Amino acid sequence: LRNMSVNWDLCIICQRTTREKLKCPLHGPGGLEKTRKAYDSFMEIASHLREIDCFPVSISFHSMLTSEMLVEKQASWHKSCRLKFSAERLERAKKRVRPNHDEDEEK
Repeated sequence: LRNMSVNWDLCIICQRTTREKLKCPLHGPGGLEKTRKAYDSFMEIASHLREIDCFPVSISFHSMLTSEMLVEKQASWHKSCRLKFSAERLERAKKRVRPNHDEDEEK
């Protein structure tokens, strides 16, 4: 992650204005607990993707960002951008990395 500032009025992932509406977990059903889980899930998956060097996009916020900050800033994203950080995408990335990692260990 690059250590730049984020424009909280835009998608926190792509930082672009598009025709796609922004979605903020704070404005969905389920209350604060569900909101925190949405942000926690995003941060956890992003962290894992960064660890295995499979980040799907370049994100301009600081790597020390927390779920609490996302709640505080009412962070929003495009659904299509958020899907790049799904559990399924993480699992596929791990499978792609794992065979390469196993090959490196055999050398």
